[in-house]
Amino acid sequence: RAKKALRRNRALFTTAALVLVTLLAGTAVSVWQAIEANRAQQQVQASNALARRAVDEMYTQFAERWLSEEGNASETQREFLEKAMAFYEAEAAKSSDDPAIELERLRAKQRVHAMQLKLGQQDQAEEGFRELARLSRSQSKATPEGSEFAVIEIDALQNLGFLQMQKGSADKANAFYDEATVLSRALAKAKTLDEKNQAHLASMCASIGAHLQKLNRREQAEQILQISIRLWRELQESSPQKWKYQLGYADALEAQGLQRMWFGDRREEAKESFEQSKDLLLALLKDHPNDRSCRHKLADVYLSLGVLASWDTNIKQAIDFNRQGVAIARQLASEYPTDQYILSTLTRLLANLSGDLLASGEDEDASVVLEEYFANADRLSARFPTVQNYLELLASASYAKIWNLFDQGELPAAIDVATNLR
Repeated sequence: RAKKALRRNRALFTTAALVLVTLLAGTAVSVWQAIEANRAQQQVQASNALARRAVDEMYTQFAERWLSEEGNASETQREFLEKAMAFYEAEAAKSSDDPAIELERLRAKQRVHAMQLKLGQQDQAEEGFRELARLSRSQSKATPEGSEFAVIEIDALQNLGFLQMQKGSADKANAFYDEATVLSRALAKAKTLDEKNQAHLASMCASIGAHLQKLNRREQAEQILQISIRLWRELQESSPQKWKYQLGYADALEAQGLQRMWFGDRREEAKESFEQSKDLLLALLKDHPNDRSCRHKLADVYLSLGVLASWDTNIKQAIDFNRQGVAIARQLASEYPTDQYILSTLTRLLANLSGDLLASGEDEDASVVLEEYFANADRLSARFPTVQNYLELLASASYAKIWNLFDQGELPAAIDVATNLR
């Protein structure tokens, strides 16, 4: 029957076969095109991800440290930051309904506004951080990844507080820091963050505490510093192999010591915090002897311990602490000659050491240290002329040098220093 039907309707069957072959061929082409399009899209996504990872790594290694420095960006820093900012601005423009993609977008936006702040674009930075706080708050309430968005909101709020402090508006700064504190406390209590975000929260709590100290809110500063210390302690206990958490814990203990030392007149408690920080850092340096942050932090701790010893009129101990700090800071300054914070730490250590040596009657050693103190203060203020603290350091070094020259009978040289200071 099939053969008869085929013979009777050969033209019809031939046409149908041709149509079927055409449809199959078209389907095959469509499938191939879809596969190729998908492959091309995957390649584009992979390229974008690779580019993002490369910029992220460069940002982490260089830009984050530059952003923490005082003063204006150098020409090289400005060029890099402007290029990185253009990249992150493009990333921040890619809005999405996918919470994971939106999280990355807001992180890019977060970096854009941090760079605007460094580049002196305060108005754009403030407007951007306000929008970032609003967007992250909206996402934190609507998505399962809410705690990660909340971390971004806290960062935006503390930056807004900092901007208000720069404007001299303490009331508005306090309002932003209060919001950030409430949210930080709730987030720390909820325990919903992964390790990376918990470490970020711990760092921000320490930063908020430091700014609350400057706003003369000692009790609130102490409370949020305690949160930072607890978060770091939890991290180092849960992941003891990750030594950076121990470094964060040591950093928070030092911040607590400074708060008690300068704003609470609680010297014994301050000394206890500094000693704990010192012991942690010395233990870390046994396994990581060349780590820059660890060594710098230890030099800072020796600086504070030296001040406390001097206040207690234990000049011999003060000299010992300052000498240990100077030895570390000198080596760091030789390895990282452009790092303003290392140079600042070294200069302050030299200032304290020269004063303690004079107090102990070691005038010859004091004169040598004083010369180094003056040279470093001069270099620091020349490199960062817009930073008021460094100009004050130079003024103090100049006065000390003038009086030392007077004592040595070198009146013309003393007049030269005084003239340059004026």
